[in-house]
Amino acid sequence: MSARYAPAISTLVRWRAFEEALAERGCQQASARVLAANDALDKASAVAETIARRRDELLSAGALDLTLLQAVAEFEGLARDEESRRRDALRQCERERDEAIAAHVDARTRTRVAETRRDRVVAEARDQEEKKLFDQMASLLVATAVDSYKGEAA
Repeated sequence: MSARYAPAISTLVRWRAFEEALAERGCQQASARVLAANDALDKASAVAETIARRRDELLSAGALDLTLLQAVAEFEGLARDEESRRRDALRQCERERDEAIAAHVDARTRTRVAETRRDRVVAEARDQEEKKLFDQMASLLVATAVDSYKGEAA
């Protein structure tokens, strides 16, 4: 590869690093959403458990108030439905987080590939420059040797 491609590859490396940073931020945001969904699930579970304990207290009491028991059962059903929705939301957030992690790993890999290519191109350009310099020095030595030989022969 020619040294003229080094700036283009360096630009590609910067672009890939930018994509990697975006993917990392997306991964962090997805992780934060998972934490928030987990907290919401914990709260919904706590509400459902509180209502279930209240129902158990009503059932163990001496006299049963059917109207109150029916209302508690209705609230418990609503709380369990909410808990189920929160659990589904948590699973969705976890899937999105896993996708974000995969995207981040992919972006990171592309960045590393571009960096490796840039380093290789720069090293090849440096080697070519060294070879060119060596050839010039060898030509000068040969020219100097030929001039001295001509000077001694004359």
